[in-house]
Amino acid sequence: MVLLQMGSMPPELTRKNTDLFANEVMPHIKGLFNEYDDPWWSERLKSPTAVAVGD
Repeated sequence: MVLLQMGSMPPELTRKNTDLFANEVMPHIKGLFNEYDDPWWSERLKSPTAVAVGD
């Protein structure tokens, strides 16, 4: 997630920031992440263990 607009920033500056990000930054980071891969998403436990209540 990127923040290309803040507060009362003029629309022209927001468009310029967006254009610069799209043309100067995105080409360099485009291949870093798979569209469907989220390395920060929690994974399901491989083998769940039972926990006794009251122990």
